[in-house]
Amino acid sequence: MKENESIFKRLGPLFFGLWIVTTVMLVGLFLMGRMSFSSLEDGRRVVEVSASDKVLILTEMRELLFALNRMHGALAVGDQQAAADAAESVGMGMVESLAEREASLIAKLPIEMKKLGFSTHENFDDIAKKLRDNPGMDQRTISAEIKTLTDKCVACHAAYRIEATY
Repeated sequence: MKENESIFKRLGPLFFGLWIVTTVMLVGLFLMGRMSFSSLEDGRRVVEVSASDKVLILTEMRELLFALNRMHGALAVGDQQAAADAAESVGMGMVESLAEREASLIAKLPIEMKKLGFSTHENFDDIAKKLRDNPGMDQRTISAEIKTLTDKCVACHAAYRIEATY
């Protein structure tokens, strides 16, 4: 029995160290996502995902763009309610409805990209609420809200490129 105890005493720190390294690596993968730096001259970071995950991401981005287009169309004719409906259609409710499908995908994305994505959906909800709560809202105020929202789209597209690698 003493022989086994001495083996555990000697190997215990090694196993503990391996556990720490593994934990740090897993946390790092979650925070950084599957990402490499692009060899392209544009300098964007490549986010590596499966082909089906790339389709999901691009589909979601198109939905955001379609909602922005519907918002602008509604605001052009003074229909704040329709603009609010369009904004809300891609708010956090959209994220919640896709949560099951996107759970594994979200773990692969870099933390900054996740933050931009979630805050973009939250901004859509905020705009919807402001449009509903403030009938006759000033066009400049609405435009400023939409500019804040699209700044996040621009930042994400300037920083990342989605690539299907498996």
